[in-house]
Amino acid sequence: MNKEFLGRDCETDVLSFSLSKDYGEIIISVEEAFKNAKRYSHTFDQELLYLIIHGLLHLKGYEDYNKEDYEKMKKIQDRIYRKVMRKIKNEKEK
Repeated sequence: MNKEFLGRDCETDVLSFSLSKDYGEIIISVEEAFKNAKRYSHTFDQELLYLIIHGLLHLKGYEDYNKEDYEKMKKIQDRIYRKVMRKIKNEKEK
C-alpha cells in the first residue's frame, strides 16, 4: 500500500488518508506493529496505541518527512502516548 498510494517502495507501519475535513482512515500493518513492539520493548497493544496516535497526528496535518518535522511530531506523539498510558494505569488501579 505504501508503494501503491505514496510511491514508496518500502514497508511502513502506519498510513493515514484524509477522506474529508472531519474524517480519515488509518491503516496499520500488523506485521510491522509486531516488529516495532519487539524492537521498542512495547507490548503489541502499546505499539498499536502509539501507531494510532501517529496516524491521527498525520490526519491533523502533522508531517514527519524531514528531521525538524519528525522531531516536532514525535514530541507531541510521545506526550499524548504518556498521557493516555497514565490514564489507563489510573483506571486499572481503581
